[in-house]
Amino acid sequence: MAAIETRQAGRGARFALGRHPDRARPQARSVVKVIAVEHAVDVYLGLGSNRDPGRHIAAGFRALREAFGEIDASPVYVSPAVGFDGADFLNAAARICTDWPVGRLKAWLTALENAHGRDRSQPKFSDRSLDIDILLHGQKVGQFDGLTLPRDEILEHAHVLKPLADIAPDLRHPVTGRTIAEHWRQFQGDRSLRPVDAEGGSAPSG
Repeated sequence: MAAIETRQAGRGARFALGRHPDRARPQARSVVKVIAVEHAVDVYLGLGSNRDPGRHIAAGFRALREAFGEIDASPVYVSPAVGFDGADFLNAAARICTDWPVGRLKAWLTALENAHGRDRSQPKFSDRSLDIDILLHGQKVGQFDGLTLPRDEILEHAHVLKPLADIAPDLRHPVTGRTIAEHWRQFQGDRSLRPVDAEGGSAPSG
């Protein structure tokens, strides 16, 4: 959507001297400025932590509620570290509704991660105090402020796909056109996930 803002050029209409006022023609021009306006959309986020993970995941959910109001939060799962030898992670997903563009949301999430001790000098695959990724931003497909959307990890890792399927089973992936629940049912990768109960212990996987 675009909002249109108009303003008068100069200091207002001026009339040519020597002409009858009734026939004078204003010399002002209307300048039209188009301002892009974002609609509020559903945004899906993936949360992860393996350093004091219970505290950091809870803090992440709390910060999202404080900033965006009501959210949908998935169950929390224990999953093994991917790409390096490290402690198990806690992973979850959340849905927020916002009109923030990708760049603004990305900057806010980066600041939140930093506030919880994120060490950005570490390799890509390493321990995390708090990691929050934008998985889906409405139906956006492509490159946006340095992010590729939707995130490839949705279809690659159980710890991303399963929490997302919990809160948005009927959501259609904007590239494949299939629902998230379908993708989870047909997922062929490692399904090593354990749900976590309210006390932070491991619950039966069922």
